[in-house]
Amino acid sequence: MNMGPKNLINKFRLHSLVKELLKDFSKIKSADFREQLVKTIWSIKELRVMLKGWKTYIMAALGAVVTGLYMAGKITREMYEMLMGLLGSGAIATVAAKINRLSKDK
Repeated sequence: MNMGPKNLINKFRLHSLVKELLKDFSKIKSADFREQLVKTIWSIKELRVMLKGWKTYIMAALGAVVTGLYMAGKITREMYEMLMGLLGSGAIATVAAKINRLSKDK
């Protein structure tokens, strides 16, 4: 599924952001970096189409991964609480979107 040149540019942008994050995970603390990452991910139409119906499950799985990292001592309590707050907000948003979609289908 090809979505055009703008989509391709966003894929390259996402790839470079992920590479930056893997080099220095502390970048996730920056609100500007997080905003840029989320906007870039959401701008890739293929991802939105692919994730339809799976976002809530992905949030739950990421929550489990973050908890595992914290329990293994790989991330600090501060980082754990920040990531879980973000994931919790995302999970609530996905459930709300699903409720809206179901109410429109009736």
